[in-house]
This record gives sequence, C-alpha cells and structure tokens, in this order.
Amino acid sequence: MAHVIADAFGDDKPEGYVEPFAGGLAVFWHLHDTTALRSLRRSPVLSDACGSLMVAYRALQQRPEEVCNALQELTKGHKKPREWTRDYYRLRSQFNAYRAIVLKPVAAGEGRDVPVGDEAVKHAALMLWINRACFNGLWRTNRSGAFNASAGSYQTVRLDYDAIRRGGSILANFRAQLGWCDWRVSIRNAGEGDWLFVDSPYLPMDRQADSFTGYSAIRPWGHDEHRELAFQCCLAARRGAVVVLTNHDATATHEIYDQVNGWEVYARPEVTRTISQSANRMRATEVVLTLRPRDVVVPSNPNTQLSMLGDAPVALEDLHV
Repeated sequence: MAHVIADAFGDDKPEGYVEPFAGGLAVFWHLHDTTALRSLRRSPVLSDACGSLMVAYRALQQRPEEVCNALQELTKGHKKPREWTRDYYRLRSQFNAYRAIVLKPVAAGEGRDVPVGDEAVKHAALMLWINRACFNGLWRTNRSGAFNASAGSYQTVRLDYDAIRRGGSILANFRAQLGWCDWRVSIRNAGEGDWLFVDSPYLPMDRQADSFTGYSAIRPWGHDEHRELAFQCCLAARRGAVVVLTNHDATATHEIYDQVNGWEVYARPEVTRTISQSANRMRATEVVLTLRPRDVVVPSNPNTQLSMLGDAPVALEDLHV
C-alpha cells in the first residue's frame, strides 16, 4: 500500500512533506527508503492528535537507545509463551498513569514542545510495548482518553529493536518537526512544493450500517469532519501542495472528495484488516485520491465552527488527562 501512495505523488520531488495523521508513518518510512525525500528543503512536519504517540516519536528521535533499554527492562522477565500476559494490564495501567504526568506539561505549552525527559522515555517504551501486545494492535481509548484495549492472543511479543533505532535515526537526521495538535494546525503548513499525505479515520464502507471511524470516544469522526478535511485539503492545494488521501472506496468518499473540486482516483487497492475487537478479518477496497494545484476548485466552507477548532493547537481528547 505504501508504494502505491508514494507513486501517487508523481515524479516531481517535494521541497517539504506534511503528514497530519502520523499513525505508524509507514508512508514516510517508505518515501525515505525510495530517496524521494532527499530533495526536501524544509523539515518534514509530522503530527497527530494522540499526545502519547508524539511523545514516543520525540523520544525515539532524541533518545532512541534509552527507549530500547527501557523496553528491555519491561520485557526481561517474559521468557515462556504467554508469560507476558501477567504484566499486560499492570503495564497498561502504568501507561495511563504516566500519561497524565507526561502530557500535562505539553498541554500547558500548547503541544509545540514535546518533552524528552526520563518520564517521556518511560512513557514511550510503555506505549510501544502495549501497542504491540494489545489485541490486533488496536489503539482504543475510553471517554477519559485512557488506553483500554485488551491483551492480544500472541505467544510472544516480538520487538524489532533495529527498526526502532533506525526509525529514531531517520527522524533525527531529517530534524522532523513533531507536533501534538489538531490536524488543521499542521495542514496549514502545507503549501508550494509540499507533499501532503492525509490518512484520516475512514468513512463507512457502503455495506456497513456504521463504522469504526474514530480512535477516540471523545472526538468521533463523521461526514462533517470529512467535509471540513476536504475543504482544508483544497486550500492546501491552492497554496501549491500536492495532496494524496486514502479512504474506503465508498459512495460517501466520492461524494465528499468530489471530482468537481479536482479529486482524482489514482488506485483502488484491496486490503485485509481488522478494525474491531472481533477476531474476524475482512477484505476492503480502499481508494487513493490525488489533488493537484492545477486542478483544484475550492468549495465553500462547509462548517465554520469546525474550522475554528484548528485554532487550538492541542488535541481536545488529550486535555482530559
């Protein structure tokens, strides 16, 4: 999937790169490996509404070896199959307790200065481990913002320390700007010469009555949020950014990300995924859409009230620490 998205940007090399839904950064890592980002004149802007995630990336960027050491401390007693499960819920509770300690100072600084103290290193290690150990890697929070996914069914929890160190090295070499903020804040950085990759929560597939469209019970995603996202992407394209966006290949997707405004279908890859606590995996067709500066037609602003949320740099859900 990452190579399809990378190809969708085209042959012209970017001067900047913006990703407002950082997640696992699979596309960013892939673009690095293809050397597509060697032409960057500006530091890449990588952000997400999950404060814990951005703390983890900053810790990897500045203190990768200490994160690996902390991970090894967490897992040194797990020698037999399924032995790790005895510690899962204790470490999950510890992660949620550390969340308040680490994120409150970040909130006070409006999310711009993600800390890299000892607490951040420990928080990063806890996050990496529980996300690897939880059921299907599903990141799920309750209404208080606390992580609450159950333990997975794996015999062992495998961690690739070489990949962790390499990821931290790439973030450091690029001097990546890592922000904990609403997606509108970082998307406004996208302009002339930039590549903007958008991988927001997905719209429901046509055969679904409802869908797992948000990763927080506090701020669910729906059609209004996607209309606002389409509007902000059009503004970015008008400023000169090339936009690539992924979503379900659903009727609602094509209605919101409309050809009339310049959106074009680049590919329709089929993927297998698990998006719930059910053990069943499902095949789903996704769509990769592109929006280029020469083609964009900006729609009228669909929701001024939603647009104003971008004036608050810190994501609302993580203010509930």
